[in-house]
Amino acid sequence: MFNRLSIILLFIISVSVNYTSTTVEGNIGLMCLSPKNEFKNQGVPIGLGLDFNGIICSLKELGFGINFGLSQYGCSKRSVTHYFSDLIAMEEETKNNILSGHLFFKLTPFNKPII
Repeated sequence: MFNRLSIILLFIISVSVNYTSTTVEGNIGLMCLSPKNEFKNQGVPIGLGLDFNGIICSLKELGFGINFGLSQYGCSKRSVTHYFSDLIAMEEETKNNILSGHLFFKLTPFNKPII
């Protein structure tokens, strides 16, 4: 499903804080989801979402972080009549949400100028 959508990530907030020997970095991003191929043919609208990243570097060479994102690329409602009787009407609602996340580490082997 993810290979059918092109994802554009626009960074809106980025923060970096340095303590004595620990660096904390983070950012918040805005995602725009554009449907392709059969999703586009079925009328799936463009979606929006948020992405959060954070990393803690206790050493200059090594840091551990987390990435978390949530987006919604469609919501549709339709009225459905019950197949036994026309007197009973139902409303069907469909939401398409994507939740993503992963843990990662950052390795910076060369913190000094290489000659």
